[in-house]
Amino acid sequence: MRIHPLPLSSAQLAVAFALVVGCQAPAPTASLSTDQVSFYAIQRDQLDQDGKNDNSSDNTTAVRSMLSSAPAGAFDPSQSFYLAIHKRELGRRFFLSAYIKQWFPDAVLGGAARSLGTRVVSFKIQNGKLYVFDVDNRKRTSDTFGIDQIIEAYPIVNVSSRASVPLVLDDYVVVDPAAGLNHFGLVSDGFGSFMRGYPDRFIVELAFSQRFRSLPDGAMFEQAFTGYTDQPRDNRDRVEHNFFRASGVLGLSLRQYREGEGYRATEPPRESHYFLSDPTLEPNAGETSQVAVKWNIRPGAPPVKWLISPLAAELGRSPELAAVGVDLVGAIKAGIESWNTAFGFRALTAELADPKDSFADDDKNYLIYDVNPAVNFAFADLRTNPNTGEIRGASVYFNHGFVEYALSLFPPPGPPQPAAAPVDARKLPSLVWEPFPAHPLCDLRPEIDRNQGRQVVEVGLGVPTSRKQSIEKYVAFFVAHEVGHTLGLRHNFKGTLLPPTSSVMDYVAGADIITAAEVPGPYDRDAIRYLYGITAELPGQPFCTDEDVEVDARCARFDRSADPLRRWYGFAYNTFVDLYLSTGIPVFADAANFYLAGVVKFIQRAEDAVDRRDALEIAFDRLHVPVPPANLDGAASYGSGVDTITQMVLFQLFPPPPPVDPASPFPPPAPPPPLDDDVSRLLVTELHGNLLDLDGIRSFTTRRQAVDVLKRLQSLAAFATLREVQGLLRLGTGVPSDQLPLVADLLARIDRALTPYFEH
Repeated sequence: MRIHPLPLSSAQLAVAFALVVGCQAPAPTASLSTDQVSFYAIQRDQLDQDGKNDNSSDNTTAVRSMLSSAPAGAFDPSQSFYLAIHKRELGRRFFLSAYIKQWFPDAVLGGAARSLGTRVVSFKIQNGKLYVFDVDNRKRTSDTFGIDQIIEAYPIVNVSSRASVPLVLDDYVVVDPAAGLNHFGLVSDGFGSFMRGYPDRFIVELAFSQRFRSLPDGAMFEQAFTGYTDQPRDNRDRVEHNFFRASGVLGLSLRQYREGEGYRATEPPRESHYFLSDPTLEPNAGETSQVAVKWNIRPGAPPVKWLISPLAAELGRSPELAAVGVDLVGAIKAGIESWNTAFGFRALTAELADPKDSFADDDKNYLIYDVNPAVNFAFADLRTNPNTGEIRGASVYFNHGFVEYALSLFPPPGPPQPAAAPVDARKLPSLVWEPFPAHPLCDLRPEIDRNQGRQVVEVGLGVPTSRKQSIEKYVAFFVAHEVGHTLGLRHNFKGTLLPPTSSVMDYVAGADIITAAEVPGPYDRDAIRYLYGITAELPGQPFCTDEDVEVDARCARFDRSADPLRRWYGFAYNTFVDLYLSTGIPVFADAANFYLAGVVKFIQRAEDAVDRRDALEIAFDRLHVPVPPANLDGAASYGSGVDTITQMVLFQLFPPPPPVDPASPFPPPAPPPPLDDDVSRLLVTELHGNLLDLDGIRSFTTRRQAVDVLKRLQSLAAFATLREVQGLLRLGTGVPSDQLPLVADLLARIDRALTPYFEH
């Protein structure tokens, strides 16, 4: 699956231009005759008032003062304005970027702290209007067919009717940026186009401009807005009672188009190690192309500077962290700058942000620190040049939940702690590339099990003696993971096949994170060096990424060991099966079911036939028919526990088909692949004993399930088993009278499965 920042729609670009281009206050100049000033922000109220002077010399002086002597960045955000654009800028290209800084309701869960993308735009005049075009290089089909998309038009203001400003008339075009012709399509184009549950249309009704700021190559400002959708939203926090209303703050920028000096794009390898640029049409070829996205990082170039939210420093002084001596800002800084070891030179730096800095600023790379306990995830975000794939800026969202979890994962030394309450999955930290995809690409499941909070830790993995060091390394690892995304790297979920891991881009259990010798790991260094042209060799370590998880048995999040089937999933699964069978406590069955998924994945998808057979043996190791009588005598609930776990195994092997939702934009999940012949024969043997209840502990629920599985196997061995059991049950020998109706129902189920049996 290719991941890239969302492009701006034409409606988004339109409003962005309407808001951005008027915000740059002019740099100090001696007079209006300078040819260096491209944009003037003219205070509209003052100009209207002065215009009543009917071209008096006093009015000319006032306008000249407004246009030429206002200090950079001093434009009053409460003032409305006209925009004067020097005519030499017509036809030139500019970057236009938009970033969702705030969103209400639901903040980050609703879409805040993410880029809406970057586009390349230019301006032209016609019919008394200033037109804005999207002019990137991606849409030209051939030498015959190609188009620059019109995205907005603004009426030109006749300043001469109110003031005598010959220079403006001669060299500048003046427009009213509030009089554009398009609507604001923020939600519909930014969200609704790629995921269900968001409105098809969002119209802004109120807007307020704030935080004007001049940049050396352009300008930025923020737009606070409130609007209404055409359908209700999923309002998670329940504070906003109007489910059609939403508000937010949009960071917008207009900056001169430029490509990095010496920048060379990297062609993506066949394996998907890297994020890719937006698709570009290849003229006269009928094809599209993409390149790997990356920064213009090279030896001798200034390092990419990251700013760390001051809130991290504030929380780092909390009593909880101070008591341990944790340097939170230092850990974050270490995670960011750890990538310098991969480059082999100083490519990244990190420092604490000034309170006046904003994570929505287009000229800053910012680590956002949030303390909202309802979120508990982290994600990365990029801003790229759509023409080249060059990364222009980035941000990382990081939640305090990772720190809180580290404090509990690495408790202070002392006597053993009492059993904790069952872990609430909603409280566990997680990682996401995009904040809210329908199928999360990063879904962290720490190695804490689903029962009493105990850890299943592989023998031989030690931990640092210092609690402070463990917590700091844990934080640094996850920061490094997200920064790795901003450098262009995708996940590598096979890092743990080289224990504890070869890659910070893997999802790694906490105890393994702090024993990782190097961050970034060997895979990360090799992947970075190839992407940035330092070496021509692709990484040779095991690799897989998000789209491989469902189809590759050895590609998994939060597995462990070079042999995850036997030393991780199988070991943990049977550990919890034993606990459940000996105690009857349901939460142990839940934990067993969690690890069973990894075992079943090997049954269905392992490349090696030995792994497939061994995985089936692991799944039924405690469940074979008949169960030894001595085991049944040991615990009153042992027999019913075996029956329950058998149902879990069969359900995971053959889940019912999911309901089809015709309104969903996503295809239904593919059914599991058919079992190979050897595994199928072994499974038929297990189901034969269950159907006949040879040890007297198999419920009719399990027996009915066995019939359904034998039907779905569509094999001669399964067909013969159903025929055999059908004949034996019809004899009715030894069946208690109170079970005769259930046996009759089971026979009817077998009859339906056999009439006919084969479906094709």
